[in-house]
Amino acid sequence: FLPWLNLQGKVSRNYRVPTLNDRFWNGGGNENLNPESGWSQEATIHCPIKLGQSSFNFSLTGFNRNINQWILWAPAADQSGWAAFNITKVWSRGLESRFSFSQKIKTIQLQINAGYDFIKSTNEVAMELPKREVGQQLIYVPTHQAFGRANLILKKLNISYQHTFTGKAKGQYGDLKSYQIGNARVQYS
Repeated sequence: FLPWLNLQGKVSRNYRVPTLNDRFWNGGGNENLNPESGWSQEATIHCPIKLGQSSFNFSLTGFNRNINQWILWAPAADQSGWAAFNITKVWSRGLESRFSFSQKIKTIQLQINAGYDFIKSTNEVAMELPKREVGQQLIYVPTHQAFGRANLILKKLNISYQHTFTGKAKGQYGDLKSYQIGNARVQYS
């Protein structure tokens, strides 16, 4: 609509055949799995702004997915390991935000990226294995995730740091705690 505002949308029909691991993994594969199928919708607002040697980008994406026969790996009741099976119906929806900044001063370049995801993936039919009521978050799927990355480039030297956060997730036998991971890197080309 404007030089600094882009809108994008997408509607898609989804179909995914079970992988060889889903079907034949020793001890947990399920040869009787049905393919996943469903519909997805997505809308994005993207704002790119350039001011001299600086650039800013912000985007916000909202999505909605309705999938039938979702393939889920979970602890099996009659086995010591995990098994693949179909969940009748899953509704996955959420928001993904992204921000980036880049500044160049002579031979020095600074880049900053950040993002946050809110994802709600719920089963829409009550199930016994794993035990989930209608509307409960799928097991081992975190609702909140975020990241931040800073990168400083000085001619041939590249210094960067990335930090990620993964929120708690419901498990089969209790919640998994949230965790953070940091990654520092120094590179010379």
